[in-house]
Amino acid sequence: MLQQTRKTDSSEAIKSQLQSDMNHFFSRFKDHSLGQKTLARRSELNLKTIQRLSRCENLPGHITLMKVYRVLLGEENPQKLLALLPQVIRESVIQDKGNILSSGLDYSLEIKREVLHDPVFCEIYFLIDAGSVTKDLIQFKFGEHGLHVLDKMHSLNAIRYIDNEQIELGSVRLELDAGIIKNVGLNLSKKYSKPENCEIKGENFLAFYVESLPEDAYQEWLRLDHEVFLKKVEIAKKYKDIKKGKKVFTYVSTDTFKKGNHEVHYN
Repeated sequence: MLQQTRKTDSSEAIKSQLQSDMNHFFSRFKDHSLGQKTLARRSELNLKTIQRLSRCENLPGHITLMKVYRVLLGEENPQKLLALLPQVIRESVIQDKGNILSSGLDYSLEIKREVLHDPVFCEIYFLIDAGSVTKDLIQFKFGEHGLHVLDKMHSLNAIRYIDNEQIELGSVRLELDAGIIKNVGLNLSKKYSKPENCEIKGENFLAFYVESLPEDAYQEWLRLDHEVFLKKVEIAKKYKDIKKGKKVFTYVSTDTFKKGNHEVHYN
């Protein structure tokens, strides 16, 4: 059983609680580094991420927390996992994710592979997620190939058919981890971002900015990104209209010019 740790500052409390729970997991291994490698592999996180978290160097978001605690607590169902989380971790996940964890859902690696490797599967999945999609619409946009993709999605329980040929997401879902967010964001942006529409106010929004910033200022950027994104989600939930509303997307990326594991090299 994981023990609660107490800290007055919420960020430090999260890092301290996570470190304590990870150390408890690592104690099962003869070699501490083996425990870290095992946790990284089973949680599908980078080993460096696990190492930084174990040193309390980083503050994890809800996706990372859920991935780590899925391994630490041995529970795959997100709703059950949420109930098992230490209080400070659970509060962080709920606040960060807007309490949108759904019960009765499973998350599929097969759907994840399809989204990552098949751009049509990816686009159809998120069109359906936006609401009010029919087989006729999919055939119009993607032809016969789109119908074949629908058949595959149905076989994976990724979609289900409801009244009037309407399609909605099924009981098996895609988990939006950071890799998926980047892949989907780039794919949809490449296809649907329309620079020419920026000349007309109210059509879309594109922006880009670079600078050299001290750490405090960079953290302020990240805080603002997080707050604004959650506000967008709040607006979307409040005014969602699947019958008459526009299908829209938003993608946010703020980062450093620092080498990553998947950096593209130009030779």
